[in-house]
Amino acid sequence: MLDGVCFCGSGVAYAGCCGRFHNGAIPATAEELMRSRYSAFCCKDADYLIATIHADYCSSNLKEELVSNFNDVSWIQLKVIYTNKGSKSDIEGDVEFEAIYFTGGQFFRMVERSDFVKEGGRWLYCSGRVDDRKISKNEICFCGSGLKFKRCHGAV
Repeated sequence: MLDGVCFCGSGVAYAGCCGRFHNGAIPATAEELMRSRYSAFCCKDADYLIATIHADYCSSNLKEELVSNFNDVSWIQLKVIYTNKGSKSDIEGDVEFEAIYFTGGQFFRMVERSDFVKEGGRWLYCSGRVDDRKISKNEICFCGSGLKFKRCHGAV
């Protein structure tokens, strides 16, 4: 996937999208940072995730927590719902997104509203409010097939 389309769902090649941030470029907006952090989860890049979290919200054992998460969770899909502030000229912003992931043999849908601040010209993740639930067998599948989940990815 590192040679293919970016994990964040932008439709752009990884190298020209989130890959450039993982290699040192600075996200210009809160949404770019959020997308690059999602991609870092997909790439299992704990160092990037730690480097882009505000120090006030970074626990001493964060790296161990991330590595444990990397081993247990496969990230499937990201969809940005909305962005409030977080532009190049702002100093704070929030981004709400939906992420589909797979763990323990089941698919889950997580909706998070993440808060970001800009310090020293860099956007940093602060915190998020999360609604996390197992995908219901009768809801429309996340893949866009139009089928009920139980007849699509839920049938696997």
